[in-house]
Amino acid sequence: MFQQWFRRWNLSKSRPSTRGCGRWISPRLECLEDRTVLSFFGPPTFAVVNSPVAQAVGDFNGDGRSDLVLVNQGANTVSVLLGNGNGTFQAKTDYATGTSPAGVAVGDFNGDGKADLAVVNSGANSISVLAGNGDGTFQPKTDIALTLTPKALTTGDFNGDGNTDIAVATGNSTTDDVTMLLGNGNGTFQLPVTTVTDTAPVTAPFYAGRRSSISSADFNGDGHLDLVVVNNKDTNVIGKGGVVIGEQSLSGTVSVLLGNGDSTFQAPRNFALGSDPTSVAVGDFNGDGRPDFAVSNTASGSVSAFMNSGNANFSSSTMFLGTTTGILAAGDFNGDSVTDLAVPSTILSSTSGFSAVKLFNGQTGIGLQAGATYVPALSLPVAGDFNGDGHLDLAGIVSTGIDSSAIEPWLNNGNGTFPAPSLISAAGVALSSQATADFNGDGIPDLVTSSGQVQLGLGDGRFGDTTTLAFLFGSSVAAVDADGNGTVDILVGNPAYPNGQVAAWLNSPGFDNRTGGAVGFTISAPTQVTAGANTSVTVTAVDALGNPVPGFLGTVDLDSTPAGSTARNLLSQYTFTAADNGRHTFLISNLTQA
Repeated sequence: MFQQWFRRWNLSKSRPSTRGCGRWISPRLECLEDRTVLSFFGPPTFAVVNSPVAQAVGDFNGDGRSDLVLVNQGANTVSVLLGNGNGTFQAKTDYATGTSPAGVAVGDFNGDGKADLAVVNSGANSISVLAGNGDGTFQPKTDIALTLTPKALTTGDFNGDGNTDIAVATGNSTTDDVTMLLGNGNGTFQLPVTTVTDTAPVTAPFYAGRRSSISSADFNGDGHLDLVVVNNKDTNVIGKGGVVIGEQSLSGTVSVLLGNGDSTFQAPRNFALGSDPTSVAVGDFNGDGRPDFAVSNTASGSVSAFMNSGNANFSSSTMFLGTTTGILAAGDFNGDSVTDLAVPSTILSSTSGFSAVKLFNGQTGIGLQAGATYVPALSLPVAGDFNGDGHLDLAGIVSTGIDSSAIEPWLNNGNGTFPAPSLISAAGVALSSQATADFNGDGIPDLVTSSGQVQLGLGDGRFGDTTTLAFLFGSSVAAVDADGNGTVDILVGNPAYPNGQVAAWLNSPGFDNRTGGAVGFTISAPTQVTAGANTSVTVTAVDALGNPVPGFLGTVDLDSTPAGSTARNLLSQYTFTAADNGRHTFLISNLTQA
């Protein structure tokens, strides 16, 4: 990546520049000098309400860019983040929902060509519909009452009238159900109609907080939309006096309901699952042109894959990942026209554990095959082209501190891989508490420690410019060129990782996924400044053609070190925000002649 340093600048000319140092002034207004420094995984994050429970992708302002909507169960809101088209997002805007929202879906419910939102409220037994204005904003909610508790929803035209309908996974203490709301095409809906998909065991009632998932596809090829819905059969744990004291995870089922094309369905076809199933994803995982589906079994730490052999006949297999699994995201990440699958998981041992995203690559004639394991945590992932390069990316939730969360986009490298640390073989790797290597190619040894501190050598035996990487506690490190691109990477070992594997933090100097395509800067300032006066300097991030880059989110340093020195005397820093749009004006006061 490029670390931008303000250097002492001669104000005799007002011209775009990234170099040029001359007569000094105090407090030393300085120009930009690029130093190539290490570029390890560090994507931008975008603040959201703490611990969202669901999200979806849509184009809410009609600009052709992927936007996000998140469900904030604790706050009774949804957050909309408009995409800038370069992998970054604008600040969130919140909209009220009903009590305890649990899921969201996007559709045009009133036929105006603008994306609307439908939110299921598990605490209010209702659906909130928020009509889109087409500019990224939404009207206040309109609530639709339900008789059962909603868990999740999907949209589609289930009766062939051209209007968008809503199918909801619902339930109560004794049944799992699907509730259908047919759209009238004007933002209103007909009365809900419910179909039972499974029933509770006789031993105990269903746990009220159990999760579910629902999706649609034409599984039997008759031109009518069908449904697949997860029946989570977790039950109450009853204590003294009949008080519910917990949840018992049990094996669930998944129901396939074949549509008749008139909003009615054939009897559910139920298939066995693992414990606490929570998420279903649909895609063509073996390239035969028929939609398949996969279900995440959270308590079993597994994924059940169902391959469609035709006419909605399915064969199943189970892939075991670890201790728990999370919400699934399906998409063709590597561009081979076969659907791949991203699976968040947590692997725990008696002494430690780690979170990961496991990628399964769909292969023609075969199905899902194990791919890369990315070791950062990323929950609730969704697939979308967030930077407009034609490749599907991922975006999910990360923790940014106590009671704080953020969206973190993983931009596709273009081949189905992502610029996040992944597990590779540890063969031949010698790990220790620290390692030295030239990470930034300046000929000076740099340092990485087992705590995640990466420091650049200053050339005089000292180290600075610290970058902190998120290593697990108890890690050890090595510095090698793991991917053979001529730059030194960092390999991290930890007892929590599988035997014989290390996490590879790949280093690509000169590239910074926070720059949004910026390769330099222009500086605009007065040609002369009177001693003691105030002035301003405007810095604009530009691409290789000199065009402004509104998505730049990097950091500039204000530094008072003489040009050409490898030492550093940092005065302050400024990190560009989305609101800057790649351009920031610095106000300089009380300038004096040096």
